Amino acid sequence: MRSFKHLSQADRAVIQRMLAERASIQSIADYLGYSRSAIYQEINRHTQTITFSEDFKYSKPYDALQAQDLANRSHYSVGRATKLTEAKKHQIRKSLERGMTPEMIANTSRTMHVTTRTIYNWINYYKIPGVTPETHLPMAGRRHRRSLSKKSRKTALKRARDKEAAQLSAKQKHYWVSIDKRPKPINNRQKPFHWEMDGVESKQSSYLVLTFVERKTRYMVAIRTKSKRSTDIARAIESFISMHGDQCHSITHDRGAEFLNNTVSLLLSQYKIKQYVAHAYSAWERGSSENGNRRLRQYFPKGTDFKNVTQTELNEAIKKINNHSLKGSDVKTPDLFLEPARARTTKIFQNDLISYRFWVIF
Repeated sequence: MRSFKHLSQADRAVIQRMLAERASIQSIADYLGYSRSAIYQEINRHTQTITFSEDFKYSKPYDALQAQDLANRSHYSVGRATKLTEAKKHQIRKSLERGMTPEMIANTSRTMHVTTRTIYNWINYYKIPGVTPETHLPMAGRRHRRSLSKKSRKTALKRARDKEAAQLSAKQKHYWVSIDKRPKPINNRQKPFHWEMDGVESKQSSYLVLTFVERKTRYMVAIRTKSKRSTDIARAIESFISMHGDQCHSITHDRGAEFLNNTVSLLLSQYKIKQYVAHAYSAWERGSSENGNRRLRQYFPKGTDFKNVTQTELNEAIKKINNHSLKGSDVKTPDLFLEPARARTTKIFQNDLISYRFWVIF
């Protein structure tokens, strides 16, 4: 394998001395150990030429110090100039502080004209003052790493599905259906009004937030509830149905005991909402819900006690999330795709947990 090296300042001093002694180019190349074309290029590039007119030009003798200075300037100016202007630094910083991600900034800004990867590189290499990956990127700038290896995950998945099959054979009648039987148009997100449901819990208390994410548009709804008891969960689900009942044809959730119970199943069956259940240890089957919970954590980080969070504060955060554009929705906001149904208020229900309204859809 051939190796290459640049001329040093000492080499240029030798070239200057040998040229003054009227040595040939070939002899200079042989003495320094370079090719003759390399010496020619060095002399032609770094010899100063003064132009008086088109017909009269004067070339100064080769100077080693001047040649070294020109070579240093060429080295530091190599490549094209950066697109990161002061205006873009300010725009990116303000957008990140509003809760937007680099992908949202790249796809929605009319003046950015860079890719998502470029913005990530600027942030990861600390090119923007006051912006760091740890404080301004989702998941503190780290990609999600699964704690299980591929072999362990495969074994756990097989064990969970075998247990699920045994439970299905033991129950003669059940209201929920496995996600394996969910129709293809729902799996491919071709049809709207099919939701995913999950819970975001508190460590300090039993309070949690029940989240609903529409699969096609990623429109999100969050309802605060007191505990994971079936009655509290059913009450929160009924609140969601009262607002979006005509826009909910099915709900997919995990195998948590708060969802797989007769109270919740009978409620969904009463409103003719199909209930699909994902496999155990298979969070990727509910990717929209997991991603929605992660975005909600930007406003309520881990450690937040939802007992001290009001439903009004929760609604404000959800409004900001729904007003952010998403790649999966053709870089449009979920609000543009899933507008709430026209409704009128008939009754106000209020208790110490949730203040919401029952809606009559017409």
